[in-house]
Amino acid sequence: MQRRVLLTLLGRVRQPKVLLAVFAAAAGFVVVLVGVAFLVDEARTSGHVARNVQVAGRDVSGYSRERLVRAIDDVSSRYAATEVVIRVDGAEDIRTEARKVGLRIDPVATTPKVLTAGRTGGLPRRWASWLAGFSGDRRADVRFEVDRVALDLFAAEWGKGGPSPLVEAHIAIGTRGRFEGKFVGLPGQSGQSLHTEDLAKVLPQAAGKGSPVMVTATRADAGPRFTEADAEEAASRAEALVATSLPIVVGTTAGSLSAAAMRQVITSVPGRDRLELTVDPERAAVVATAAMAEAISPPTEPAFTVDPTGAPVLVPGVRGKACCSPPVAQALAAAILQRPSEPVRLDLVDRMPKTSDAAMAGLGVKEMVATFSTKHPAGQPRVTNIHRIADILRGYVILPGATLSVNGFVGKRSEQNGFVVDRAIADGEFVEDVGGGVSQFATTLFNAAWFGGLEFGEYQSHTLYIGRYPRGRDATLGFPHPDLTITNPTPYGILIWPTYTDTEITVSLYSTKWVTVEAAGQSRVKVGSCTAYINRRKRLFLDGRVAEDTTRARYRAARGQDCGETKPSPGVSATKPRA
Repeated sequence: MQRRVLLTLLGRVRQPKVLLAVFAAAAGFVVVLVGVAFLVDEARTSGHVARNVQVAGRDVSGYSRERLVRAIDDVSSRYAATEVVIRVDGAEDIRTEARKVGLRIDPVATTPKVLTAGRTGGLPRRWASWLAGFSGDRRADVRFEVDRVALDLFAAEWGKGGPSPLVEAHIAIGTRGRFEGKFVGLPGQSGQSLHTEDLAKVLPQAAGKGSPVMVTATRADAGPRFTEADAEEAASRAEALVATSLPIVVGTTAGSLSAAAMRQVITSVPGRDRLELTVDPERAAVVATAAMAEAISPPTEPAFTVDPTGAPVLVPGVRGKACCSPPVAQALAAAILQRPSEPVRLDLVDRMPKTSDAAMAGLGVKEMVATFSTKHPAGQPRVTNIHRIADILRGYVILPGATLSVNGFVGKRSEQNGFVVDRAIADGEFVEDVGGGVSQFATTLFNAAWFGGLEFGEYQSHTLYIGRYPRGRDATLGFPHPDLTITNPTPYGILIWPTYTDTEITVSLYSTKWVTVEAAGQSRVKVGSCTAYINRRKRLFLDGRVAEDTTRARYRAARGQDCGETKPSPGVSATKPRA
């Protein structure tokens, strides 16, 4: 009986009208179910971002308004680095960043756009958008704005590179009369800039099309936005800021920034309604470092010394203390402008040596590889110069593959640098010159490098032969030329370690033994009345290679003689001293 009833029902279901009714009922049920789900979901997420909504590639689904505002701020900060390309007729494309032209995301206009994404229009449209959110991402509209102050500053800065730059009214330090050393207001100057009115309109539109932001700009004649009177008013405000010193504490040391120090860092920039005062944080940190020098300690680089036994010893580097970290520098800049009642506390930051102890230890400076000495009479002024240049170069390490320029490192010999006047050879004549005698050190170093297997770039012998030097192996110094340059072709560092007594200068080189040098003979060649000496050197490398090279020197026969003729006026002063 039951089976007969079931078969009867199935037979009726197979009828077209009945099938249609069943499907219609099922579809209606699904629609009702989806509609209920939509309404429930809308109610549950009210006040929050809809499902699968993105802002500039960031998923903000379900964010509350507060969380969304923070997310938009984060997106805006990252957007600041977006490339902007400005095409100007007759000039190269300007490539810059969004923040520099004042282009930014407008959080006030963007937030409601994101919150209402997928929820606009009538109920059917909102329901369709809700369904679409399950199958793909939905991009919310982003609104952009332009900071006109930043854009105007950018345009004026660009105009500085042109023939007629725009100069805004500004403050400066007076140089005369009762305003000497104080802030004064200076007028601006009309010039050519970018047409910022048009740029301010097209930048937000172009930003909405993606990155890089591509816009076209035109040039425009423009005048200063502010007058000399505006600048004088800004100068008065700046003077009020520096009326008293600014107390600061660096580490545990108390001090202050003087009015003169603060005047170095305060400048004016065009604001929306007036010239605003500003302070560069990096420059503020510099003047604070100068003012608090006793609290600052620069890092000490690792170096080598030579102990009493003659062995090279590594002296580890020492970290230093400096002012200040970027946030601290920002705080200092703000304090100069705001003048808090309490002293400004500046935390020191560590400054590490440029070279690590491990890197220095890895240079292989472990043994003496060459040494050479020359003698001189005691007590002469030239001895002071020999000792001074030896002290400057003691401890210098020529890194693998690097070249030492003696002039480049020591600098011009001057009384301020500890050198004195003595005789020097210049163009075949003896003259008086600051630093006379340093060429004896150069000759001693030249010979140590010669026997150490190093290589030479620039060098020049004395114009007159001096008996205390090896004939044909000497080097003179002038400034800036002739110079003595020595290249280290080894895989190890070369430590230069000069020592001296009252009557002798010695230059020793420390490294890892890598070559043995033999003097392989000398030949002489006449050049007019001069004689050239050619010294041959054989280098025997530890890997079995053998190389020969030469160094040359040429001497005049006597004072006042050139290689080809006698000078008519032997007493004329030289313009290029040779020690």
